[in-house]
Amino acid sequence: MSPRVRIDATSRMPIGPVPWDTPVREAPARSPYVELTARSNFSFLRGASSPESLLKTARDLGHDTLAVTDCDGLYGMVRAHEEAKKQGVRLIVGCELTVGSEAPYGSLVLLVENHAGYTNLCRILTETHRLHPKGQARHEEEDLPRNTY
Repeated sequence: MSPRVRIDATSRMPIGPVPWDTPVREAPARSPYVELTARSNFSFLRGASSPESLLKTARDLGHDTLAVTDCDGLYGMVRAHEEAKKQGVRLIVGCELTVGSEAPYGSLVLLVENHAGYTNLCRILTETHRLHPKGQARHEEEDLPRNTY
């Protein structure tokens, strides 16, 4: 038998033989947990990690699904979608919507189930951003039922 060769993670080049008693890293077991409120760095001052790193970490932890819910928009969804395809992680599209007209404001996480849900979420966000100054998007609770189901 030939000795196993260790591969340097950064260059993918062999750097020498590895003893046979060295444990081999296996893929993590699938986790039954699904994070439904992950915020990316597109949620300014509320999220710190890029969509790419969120999905890579989810895969490394054994999660097969992750919901990215940026605040008041779908800002990181294109990057998240591309990375989810690379990592083999199911992406749930969503948004954390700021609700209420007076402080303290509440928040409501909206998750997309299908194309109709995505259309409704885009409609809600467009209406909210159209009616309010930049950075002050607030949606009234009574407007939500007509766009959600």
